Amino acid sequence: MLGLIGLAAALVIGALAATGVLSQAATSPNVGGSKVEISPEADKVRPTTSSIDRSVRAGKLLWTVEEARRINVLPGFTLPPDPLHGDFVTTSFSVENVSDGPVTLGTESMTLVDEKGRESPPAASVNSEYVEPERAILFNERGLLEPGEEKKGRVNFDLTIPFEINPSADLSGFRLRLDDDDPTRKEEKYVNLGF
Repeated sequence: MLGLIGLAAALVIGALAATGVLSQAATSPNVGGSKVEISPEADKVRPTTSSIDRSVRAGKLLWTVEEARRINVLPGFTLPPDPLHGDFVTTSFSVENVSDGPVTLGTESMTLVDEKGRESPPAASVNSEYVEPERAILFNERGLLEPGEEKKGRVNFDLTIPFEINPSADLSGFRLRLDDDDPTRKEEKYVNLGF
């Protein structure tokens, strides 16, 4: 009986601490939507859109990068739809399995590379709540492509991690490195994003 009372007390105290009633709630700069503190530099990012429509074959996959955008707000699709402010690159694409066997996509299938060669795979923190599940194919079970199957996707990259880019900087030279995640062969291809 005392064990149950102790467990209940621990749950109540933990819940109060997590919500900030007993202490400051833990926060992360990359999550929290409209509740996070917004850097004034983030709002200085000029939204840019680049229509690409370029196809490349990387191993077992045919990638078509349709559009890339550099934006300062990621709209959420969950309820409540809290936007995330910062400095982001978002890309729309389609991918087709052109092999005879199944291929599973993952976060290593697409990497953002900047003008200095620094690389960043997409992070779940800016995709899970900000890309609709049917298009978040690098982050869920929809990443399995059967032979001949084609799917549309979207992916977001947070430029502050690991690039540590000042949002007010005038940067260019972003490109995507596309691959099929086959560890035995590297057949990666690059697509320039136009900014």
